[in-house]
Amino acid sequence: MKKLIVLTPDSIPTTRKTTFANRKQAELEVQRFVRRFKMQGFYRTADGERLELSSIASRCQIVDQEQLERNELISLLMT
Repeated sequence: MKKLIVLTPDSIPTTRKTTFANRKQAELEVQRFVRRFKMQGFYRTADGERLELSSIASRCQIVDQEQLERNELISLLMT
């Protein structure tokens, strides 16, 4: 069974331990993540880019946990 992870616009998982069994659950997590910034009105990326609320969801990524781990391993081996 696939395990999906939701990544922020900074490519950091939105939760530490939670994976999602299907795309619908992951999309709900994206919406929950965006709501966290409603009072502030924007999301500021680590490199200083300001994302308006309407742009945050489109900059999040839903990725397969196994593929992400494989890519990270390959990156480590290549350095």
